[in-house]
Amino acid sequence: MRRTRLGRSGLHVSALCLGTMTWGRQTSAAEAHAQIDLAAGRGVTFMDTAELCPVNPIRAETAGETERIIGDRIARGGRRDDWVIATKIAGRGSLARDGEAIGPAAIRPCWQRLSR
Repeated sequence: MRRTRLGRSGLHVSALCLGTMTWGRQTSAAEAHAQIDLAAGRGVTFMDTAELCPVNPIRAETAGETERIIGDRIARGGRRDDWVIATKIAGRGSLARDGEAIGPAAIRPCWQRLSR
């Protein structure tokens, strides 16, 4: 798998990124874990998620589920050091976190779900 530098971060990631926006809604946790394993076996080292995932429809009660699925897989021997995981949080007025503003207190739960 070809690798590329991620912006100016100094991190190097696979040219392909594993998208996760349907995990927990259209894709079960077991299927998501299998996708992580398959991607890793093919040399993918980059995953993208967000606290509003899963989508379609976006719901407050499922916000963060995709991050939890990733965190569960990592906790079960998912080789955390092999992955660069990009996540995003939503700002004021969103369905997540009762629409609170972006700040350190809002970011911490996203990080905790991913690093279980």
